[in-house]
Amino acid sequence: MFNPVEVVIAIMVGVWLVRAATSRHWQLRPIPNVGIAVLFLSMMIFYTVYGVSRGGDLKAALWEIRALYYLCALYFLGTQFIRGRRQISTCIWIVITGVTIKGLQGCWRFFVHLDGTLGNVRSITSHEDALFMVTMFILLTALILLGGIKRKETIVLAVAFPTTFLTFILTQRRVSYGALVLSLFVVFALLPRARKITALKLAVPILPLLLIYTAVFWNSGSPIALPIRKSRSIFQRNAASISKEDISSTLYRKDENYNLEQTIRRSPFGIGFGKRYLIIKPLPKVDFPLWDYIPHNCIYWMWAKTGFGGFIVFWLFFGMAMVQATIDYRKTNDPFYKAVCLMVVVFIFSQLTVAYYDLQITYYRNMIYLGVMMALTVAIHNLTMPAAVLPDGGANPRAGAERA
Repeated sequence: MFNPVEVVIAIMVGVWLVRAATSRHWQLRPIPNVGIAVLFLSMMIFYTVYGVSRGGDLKAALWEIRALYYLCALYFLGTQFIRGRRQISTCIWIVITGVTIKGLQGCWRFFVHLDGTLGNVRSITSHEDALFMVTMFILLTALILLGGIKRKETIVLAVAFPTTFLTFILTQRRVSYGALVLSLFVVFALLPRARKITALKLAVPILPLLLIYTAVFWNSGSPIALPIRKSRSIFQRNAASISKEDISSTLYRKDENYNLEQTIRRSPFGIGFGKRYLIIKPLPKVDFPLWDYIPHNCIYWMWAKTGFGGFIVFWLFFGMAMVQATIDYRKTNDPFYKAVCLMVVVFIFSQLTVAYYDLQITYYRNMIYLGVMMALTVAIHNLTMPAAVLPDGGANPRAGAERA
Protein backbone atom coordinates (compact mmCIF):
# COMPACT_ATOMS: atom_id res chain seq x y z
CA MET A 1 0.00 0.00 0.00
CA PHE A 2 2.93 2.32 0.65
CA ASN A 3 6.51 1.76 -0.49
CA PRO A 4 9.96 3.39 -0.15
CA VAL A 5 9.62 5.32 -3.42
CA GLU A 6 6.60 7.10 -1.99
CA VAL A 7 8.50 7.82 1.22
CA VAL A 8 11.22 9.55 -0.79
CA ILE A 9 8.65 11.55 -2.78
CA ALA A 10 6.91 12.57 0.47
CA ILE A 11 10.25 13.76 1.88
CA MET A 12 10.87 15.77 -1.31
CA VAL A 13 7.47 17.44 -0.98
CA GLY A 14 8.15 18.21 2.69
CA VAL A 15 11.55 19.76 1.94
CA TRP A 16 10.06 21.80 -0.88
CA LEU A 17 7.29 23.16 1.40
CA VAL A 18 9.77 23.99 4.18
CA ARG A 19 11.94 25.79 1.65
CA ALA A 20 8.91 27.74 0.42
CA ALA A 21 7.98 28.77 3.97
CA THR A 22 11.45 29.79 5.12
CA SER A 23 13.19 31.33 2.10
CA ARG A 24 12.69 34.92 1.03
CA HIS A 25 13.98 34.16 -2.45
CA TRP A 26 11.72 31.18 -3.12
CA GLN A 27 9.37 31.40 -6.09
CA LEU A 28 7.15 28.96 -7.94
CA ARG A 29 8.72 28.15 -11.28
CA PRO A 30 6.40 28.30 -14.32
CA ILE A 31 5.52 25.04 -16.07
CA PRO A 32 4.52 25.15 -19.75
CA ASN A 33 1.21 23.38 -20.42
CA VAL A 34 0.62 22.95 -16.68
CA GLY A 35 -3.14 22.82 -17.29
CA ILE A 36 -2.84 19.62 -19.35
CA ALA A 37 -0.59 18.06 -16.70
CA VAL A 38 -3.10 18.86 -13.93
CA LEU A 39 -5.95 17.53 -16.08
CA PHE A 40 -4.00 14.29 -16.66
CA LEU A 41 -3.37 13.85 -12.93
CA SER A 42 -7.02 14.63 -12.13
CA MET A 43 -8.17 12.10 -14.72
CA MET A 44 -6.07 9.35 -13.13
CA ILE A 45 -7.35 10.18 -9.64
CA PHE A 46 -10.95 10.16 -10.89
CA TYR A 47 -10.64 6.76 -12.59
CA THR A 48 -8.87 5.28 -9.58
CA VAL A 49 -11.78 6.31 -7.35
CA TYR A 50 -14.28 5.31 -10.04
CA GLY A 51 -12.85 1.81 -10.45
CA VAL A 52 -12.53 1.10 -6.72
CA SER A 53 -16.02 2.46 -5.99
CA ARG A 54 -17.46 0.00 -8.53
CA GLY A 55 -16.00 -3.04 -6.82
CA GLY A 56 -12.41 -2.77 -7.98
CA ASP A 57 -9.48 -3.93 -5.87
CA LEU A 58 -7.68 -0.98 -4.22
CA LYS A 59 -4.26 -2.62 -4.07
CA ALA A 60 -4.52 -3.74 -7.71
CA ALA A 61 -5.55 -0.19 -8.65
CA LEU A 62 -2.50 1.23 -6.89
CA TRP A 63 -0.16 -1.16 -8.68
CA GLU A 64 -1.79 -0.31 -11.98
CA ILE A 65 -1.49 3.43 -11.71
CA ARG A 66 1.17 4.29 -9.11
CA ALA A 67 3.95 4.53 -11.72
CA LEU A 68 2.02 7.28 -13.53
CA TYR A 69 1.52 9.05 -10.21
CA TYR A 70 5.31 8.92 -9.81
CA LEU A 71 5.65 10.44 -13.28
CA CYS A 72 3.45 13.39 -12.32
CA ALA A 73 5.15 13.83 -8.93
CA LEU A 74 8.67 13.85 -10.39
CA TYR A 75 7.58 16.10 -13.23
CA PHE A 76 6.06 18.71 -10.91
CA LEU A 77 8.82 18.47 -8.28
CA GLY A 78 11.61 18.30 -10.84
CA THR A 79 10.48 21.55 -12.45
CA GLN A 80 10.86 23.26 -9.05
CA PHE A 81 14.11 21.59 -7.96
CA ILE A 82 16.08 21.59 -11.23
CA ARG A 83 16.87 25.21 -12.00
CA GLY A 84 20.46 25.70 -13.14
CA ARG A 85 22.77 24.33 -15.79
CA ARG A 86 24.82 22.47 -13.19
CA GLN A 87 21.73 20.64 -11.92
CA ILE A 88 20.72 19.69 -15.47
CA SER A 89 24.22 18.38 -16.11
CA THR A 90 24.19 16.45 -12.82
CA CYS A 91 20.93 14.69 -13.76
CA ILE A 92 22.38 13.67 -17.12
CA TRP A 93 25.57 12.38 -15.47
CA ILE A 94 23.50 10.28 -13.04
CA VAL A 95 21.74 8.63 -15.99
CA ILE A 96 24.98 8.14 -17.94
CA THR A 97 26.59 6.53 -14.89
CA GLY A 98 23.61 4.28 -14.19
CA VAL A 99 23.28 3.05 -17.79
CA THR A 100 27.04 2.52 -18.09
CA ILE A 101 27.03 0.39 -14.93
CA LYS A 102 24.09 -1.61 -16.33
CA GLY A 103 26.06 -2.22 -19.52
CA LEU A 104 29.08 -3.47 -17.58
CA GLN A 105 26.84 -5.58 -15.34
CA GLY A 106 25.26 -7.26 -18.37
CA CYS A 107 28.62 -8.05 -19.96
CA TRP A 108 29.96 -9.42 -16.66
CA ARG A 109 26.98 -11.70 -16.30
CA PHE A 110 27.20 -12.88 -19.91
CA PHE A 111 30.93 -13.57 -20.08
CA VAL A 112 31.66 -14.59 -16.46
CA HIS A 113 28.46 -16.11 -15.05
CA LEU A 114 27.07 -17.57 -18.29
CA ASP A 115 30.42 -18.39 -19.97
CA GLY A 116 29.52 -16.43 -23.10
CA THR A 117 26.27 -18.21 -23.90
CA LEU A 118 22.67 -17.32 -23.06
CA GLY A 119 21.31 -20.85 -23.11
CA ASN A 120 17.74 -20.69 -21.79
CA VAL A 121 18.23 -17.26 -20.17
CA ARG A 122 15.60 -14.91 -21.60
CA SER A 123 17.32 -11.69 -20.60
CA ILE A 124 20.38 -10.63 -18.65
CA THR A 125 18.88 -7.36 -17.36
CA SER A 126 15.43 -6.02 -16.54
CA HIS A 127 13.18 -5.36 -19.52
CA GLU A 128 13.12 -1.60 -19.04
CA ASP A 129 16.93 -1.32 -19.03
CA ALA A 130 16.96 -1.76 -22.81
CA LEU A 131 14.84 1.37 -23.25
CA PHE A 132 17.09 3.34 -20.89
CA MET A 133 20.04 2.34 -23.06
CA VAL A 134 18.21 3.59 -26.15
CA THR A 135 17.96 7.05 -24.57
CA MET A 136 21.73 7.14 -24.07
CA PHE A 137 22.37 6.00 -27.64
CA ILE A 138 20.15 8.85 -28.81
CA LEU A 139 21.88 11.35 -26.51
CA LEU A 140 25.27 10.27 -27.88
CA THR A 141 24.01 10.60 -31.46
CA ALA A 142 22.50 14.03 -30.75
CA LEU A 143 25.67 15.33 -29.09
CA ILE A 144 27.78 14.20 -32.04
CA LEU A 145 25.47 15.66 -34.68
CA LEU A 146 24.62 18.93 -32.89
CA GLY A 147 28.13 20.11 -32.04
CA GLY A 148 28.74 18.60 -28.61
CA ILE A 149 31.33 16.07 -29.75
CA LYS A 150 34.06 17.43 -27.42
CA ARG A 151 31.93 17.35 -24.28
CA LYS A 152 32.85 14.96 -21.47
CA GLU A 153 29.41 13.36 -21.71
CA THR A 154 30.06 12.48 -25.36
CA ILE A 155 33.44 10.93 -24.60
CA VAL A 156 32.14 8.80 -21.72
CA LEU A 157 29.10 7.65 -23.74
CA ALA A 158 31.34 6.73 -26.68
CA VAL A 159 33.74 4.75 -24.47
CA ALA A 160 30.84 2.93 -22.79
CA PHE A 161 29.02 2.26 -26.07
CA PRO A 162 30.47 -1.21 -26.87
CA THR A 163 29.56 -2.78 -23.51
CA THR A 164 26.23 -0.96 -23.30
CA PHE A 165 25.24 -1.93 -26.83
CA LEU A 166 26.21 -5.57 -26.29
CA THR A 167 24.06 -5.70 -23.15
CA PHE A 168 21.26 -3.98 -25.08
CA ILE A 169 21.38 -6.78 -27.67
CA LEU A 170 21.50 -9.47 -24.99
CA THR A 171 18.37 -8.14 -23.27
CA GLN A 172 16.49 -9.72 -26.21
CA ARG A 173 13.72 -7.12 -26.17
CA ARG A 174 12.27 -7.09 -29.68
CA VAL A 175 10.31 -3.92 -29.18
CA SER A 176 13.41 -2.08 -27.90
CA TYR A 177 15.26 -2.97 -31.11
CA GLY A 178 12.40 -1.44 -33.05
CA ALA A 179 12.28 1.58 -30.74
CA LEU A 180 15.96 2.29 -31.41
CA VAL A 181 15.48 2.22 -35.18
CA LEU A 182 12.38 4.42 -35.04
CA SER A 183 14.13 6.81 -32.63
CA LEU A 184 17.00 7.30 -35.07
CA PHE A 185 14.47 8.21 -37.79
CA VAL A 186 12.87 10.77 -35.45
CA VAL A 187 16.30 12.27 -34.68
CA PHE A 188 17.03 12.55 -38.40
CA ALA A 189 13.66 14.20 -39.08
CA LEU A 190 14.28 16.88 -36.44
CA LEU A 191 17.85 17.71 -37.47
CA PRO A 192 18.58 20.98 -39.29
CA ARG A 193 19.33 20.56 -42.99
CA ALA A 194 23.10 20.87 -42.61
CA ARG A 195 23.11 18.28 -39.82
CA LYS A 196 20.98 15.94 -41.93
CA ILE A 197 23.71 15.96 -44.55
CA THR A 198 26.30 15.14 -41.88
CA ALA A 199 24.13 12.31 -40.59
CA LEU A 200 23.77 10.86 -44.10
CA LYS A 201 27.53 10.98 -44.60
CA LEU A 202 28.03 9.05 -41.35
CA ALA A 203 25.32 6.55 -42.30
CA VAL A 204 26.59 5.81 -45.82
CA PRO A 205 29.38 3.41 -44.73
CA ILE A 206 27.17 1.79 -42.04
CA LEU A 207 24.11 0.90 -44.12
CA PRO A 208 25.89 -1.51 -46.54
CA LEU A 209 27.38 -3.34 -43.55
CA LEU A 210 23.90 -3.68 -42.01
CA LEU A 211 22.49 -5.03 -45.27
CA ILE A 212 25.31 -7.58 -45.55
CA TYR A 213 24.85 -8.58 -41.90
CA THR A 214 21.10 -9.05 -42.42
CA ALA A 215 21.55 -11.10 -45.60
CA VAL A 216 24.25 -13.36 -44.15
CA PHE A 217 22.53 -14.08 -40.83
CA TRP A 218 18.87 -14.04 -41.98
CA ASN A 219 18.31 -17.73 -41.27
CA SER A 220 21.13 -18.19 -38.79
CA GLY A 221 20.77 -19.63 -35.31
CA SER A 222 24.06 -18.05 -34.21
CA PRO A 223 24.11 -15.73 -31.16
CA ILE A 224 25.35 -12.92 -33.41
CA ALA A 225 22.06 -13.14 -35.35
CA LEU A 226 19.96 -12.50 -32.22
CA PRO A 227 18.58 -9.06 -33.29
CA ILE A 228 17.45 -10.46 -36.65
CA ARG A 229 15.75 -13.49 -35.10
CA LYS A 230 13.95 -11.37 -32.55
CA SER A 231 12.79 -8.90 -35.19
CA ARG A 232 11.63 -11.67 -37.54
CA SER A 233 9.64 -13.36 -34.80
CA ILE A 234 7.21 -10.43 -34.80
CA PHE A 235 6.18 -11.19 -38.38
CA GLN A 236 7.13 -14.84 -38.96
CA ARG A 237 5.84 -17.54 -36.64
CA ASN A 238 7.00 -20.73 -38.30
CA ALA A 239 10.66 -20.14 -39.09
CA ALA A 240 12.92 -22.81 -37.61
CA SER A 241 15.31 -20.24 -36.13
CA ILE A 242 12.57 -18.50 -34.12
CA SER A 243 12.08 -19.71 -30.56
CA LYS A 244 8.78 -21.14 -29.31
CA GLU A 245 8.79 -18.52 -26.55
CA ASP A 246 8.78 -15.67 -29.09
CA ILE A 247 6.01 -17.28 -31.11
CA SER A 248 3.83 -17.89 -28.03
CA SER A 249 4.53 -14.36 -26.79
CA THR A 250 3.32 -12.89 -30.09
CA LEU A 251 0.16 -15.02 -30.05
CA TYR A 252 -0.52 -14.17 -26.40
CA ARG A 253 -0.37 -10.46 -27.18
CA LYS A 254 -2.73 -10.89 -30.12
CA ASP A 255 -5.38 -12.61 -27.98
CA GLU A 256 -4.81 -10.10 -25.19
CA ASN A 257 -5.44 -7.22 -27.60
CA TYR A 258 -8.70 -8.84 -28.70
CA ASN A 259 -9.88 -8.99 -25.08
CA LEU A 260 -8.97 -5.34 -24.59
CA GLU A 261 -10.80 -4.32 -27.75
CA GLN A 262 -13.93 -6.05 -26.49
CA THR A 263 -13.59 -4.32 -23.12
CA ILE A 264 -13.33 -0.94 -24.86
CA ARG A 265 -16.41 -1.63 -26.99
CA ARG A 266 -18.55 -2.82 -24.10
CA SER A 267 -17.44 -0.11 -21.63
CA PRO A 268 -16.93 3.08 -23.67
CA PHE A 269 -16.76 5.25 -20.53
CA GLY A 270 -13.98 3.07 -19.10
CA ILE A 271 -13.96 0.43 -16.37
CA GLY A 272 -11.64 2.32 -14.01
CA PHE A 273 -8.44 1.18 -12.33
CA GLY A 274 -8.64 -1.83 -10.04
CA LYS A 275 -11.10 -3.63 -12.33
CA ARG A 276 -10.21 -6.65 -14.44
CA TYR A 277 -10.52 -6.30 -18.20
CA LEU A 278 -12.76 -8.81 -20.01
CA ILE A 279 -11.33 -12.22 -20.86
CA ILE A 280 -13.26 -13.30 -23.97
CA LYS A 281 -10.45 -15.38 -25.43
CA PRO A 282 -8.78 -17.52 -22.73
CA LEU A 283 -5.12 -16.73 -22.16
CA PRO A 284 -2.35 -19.15 -21.12
CA LYS A 285 -1.29 -19.00 -17.49
CA VAL A 286 1.58 -16.57 -16.91
CA ASP A 287 3.72 -15.86 -13.87
CA PHE A 288 2.26 -12.40 -13.22
CA PRO A 289 -0.40 -11.94 -10.52
CA LEU A 290 -1.92 -8.85 -12.18
CA TRP A 291 -2.17 -10.35 -15.67
CA ASP A 292 -5.91 -9.63 -15.92
CA TYR A 293 -5.51 -6.08 -14.62
CA ILE A 294 -2.39 -4.93 -16.52
CA PRO A 295 -1.95 -6.21 -20.11
CA HIS A 296 1.13 -5.88 -22.28
CA ASN A 297 -0.52 -3.27 -24.49
CA CYS A 298 -0.62 -0.23 -22.20
CA ILE A 299 -2.13 1.97 -24.91
CA TYR A 300 -5.25 -0.19 -25.11
CA TRP A 301 -5.06 -0.56 -21.31
CA MET A 302 -5.37 3.19 -20.83
CA TRP A 303 -8.33 3.34 -23.23
CA ALA A 304 -10.08 0.41 -21.54
CA LYS A 305 -9.56 1.88 -18.07
CA THR A 306 -10.39 5.55 -18.75
CA GLY A 307 -12.65 5.46 -21.79
CA PHE A 308 -12.31 7.67 -24.84
CA GLY A 309 -12.21 10.91 -22.83
CA GLY A 310 -9.36 9.77 -20.60
CA PHE A 311 -7.57 8.33 -23.62
CA ILE A 312 -7.63 11.77 -25.29
CA VAL A 313 -6.26 13.41 -22.13
CA PHE A 314 -3.48 10.78 -22.04
CA TRP A 315 -2.39 11.65 -25.58
CA LEU A 316 -2.72 15.40 -24.98
CA PHE A 317 -0.40 15.19 -21.97
CA PHE A 318 2.38 13.29 -23.72
CA GLY A 319 1.78 14.98 -27.06
CA MET A 320 2.07 18.48 -25.58
CA ALA A 321 5.21 17.43 -23.71
CA MET A 322 6.75 16.32 -27.02
CA VAL A 323 5.68 19.52 -28.75
CA GLN A 324 7.09 21.72 -25.98
CA ALA A 325 10.40 19.82 -25.91
CA THR A 326 10.61 20.15 -29.71
CA ILE A 327 9.99 23.91 -29.49
CA ASP A 328 12.69 24.29 -26.83
CA TYR A 329 15.05 22.15 -28.93
CA ARG A 330 14.60 24.45 -31.91
CA LYS A 331 14.84 27.70 -29.93
CA THR A 332 18.00 27.08 -27.91
CA ASN A 333 21.42 27.47 -29.53
CA ASP A 334 23.31 25.56 -26.85
CA PRO A 335 24.43 22.16 -28.28
CA PHE A 336 24.10 20.44 -24.90
CA TYR A 337 20.60 21.77 -24.28
CA LYS A 338 19.58 20.90 -27.85
CA ALA A 339 20.84 17.34 -27.41
CA VAL A 340 18.99 16.91 -24.10
CA CYS A 341 15.71 18.27 -25.53
CA LEU A 342 16.02 16.02 -28.59
CA MET A 343 16.71 13.02 -26.36
CA VAL A 344 13.59 13.78 -24.29
CA VAL A 345 11.41 14.11 -27.42
CA VAL A 346 12.64 10.73 -28.61
CA PHE A 347 12.33 9.22 -25.12
CA ILE A 348 8.63 10.11 -24.93
CA PHE A 349 8.10 8.81 -28.46
CA SER A 350 9.94 5.53 -27.85
CA GLN A 351 8.26 5.03 -24.45
CA LEU A 352 4.83 5.27 -26.07
CA THR A 353 5.95 2.98 -28.88
CA VAL A 354 7.17 0.38 -26.41
CA ALA A 355 3.98 0.80 -24.36
CA TYR A 356 1.93 -0.53 -27.27
CA TYR A 357 3.74 -3.87 -26.99
CA ASP A 358 4.92 -4.02 -23.39
CA LEU A 359 3.65 -2.86 -20.00
CA GLN A 360 6.38 -0.36 -19.28
CA ILE A 361 4.31 2.70 -18.42
CA THR A 362 3.24 0.76 -15.34
CA TYR A 363 6.93 0.28 -14.36
CA TYR A 364 7.93 2.79 -11.70
CA ARG A 365 11.56 3.03 -12.91
CA ASN A 366 10.44 4.12 -16.40
CA MET A 367 8.05 6.75 -15.14
CA ILE A 368 10.45 8.20 -12.56
CA TYR A 369 13.12 8.51 -15.24
CA LEU A 370 10.68 9.99 -17.76
CA GLY A 371 9.26 12.44 -15.22
CA VAL A 372 12.71 13.80 -14.39
CA MET A 373 13.71 14.04 -18.06
CA MET A 374 10.52 15.95 -18.88
CA ALA A 375 11.33 18.29 -15.98
CA LEU A 376 14.76 18.93 -17.53
CA THR A 377 13.16 20.41 -20.64
CA VAL A 378 11.10 22.74 -18.44
CA ALA A 379 14.31 23.85 -16.70
CA ILE A 380 15.94 24.46 -20.09
CA HIS A 381 12.85 26.39 -21.19
CA ASN A 382 12.97 28.62 -18.09
CA LEU A 383 16.72 29.20 -18.43
CA THR A 384 16.61 30.21 -22.08
CA MET A 385 13.26 32.00 -22.47
CA PRO A 386 13.26 35.80 -22.92
CA ALA A 387 12.95 37.93 -19.77
CA ALA A 388 9.78 39.55 -21.11
CA VAL A 389 7.75 36.40 -20.65
CA LEU A 390 8.68 35.78 -17.02
CA PRO A 391 5.65 35.82 -14.68
CA ASP A 392 6.93 38.81 -12.70
CA GLY A 393 8.11 40.70 -15.77
CA GLY A 394 11.62 40.90 -14.35
CA ALA A 395 14.97 40.07 -15.85
CA ASN A 396 16.25 36.54 -16.18
CA PRO A 397 20.02 36.82 -15.70
CA ARG A 398 20.53 33.10 -16.30
CA ALA A 399 18.72 33.32 -19.63
CA GLY A 400 20.95 36.23 -20.60
CA ALA A 401 24.03 34.24 -19.65
CA GLU A 402 22.84 31.26 -21.69
CA ARG A 403 22.21 33.46 -24.73
CA ALA A 404 25.61 35.08 -24.30
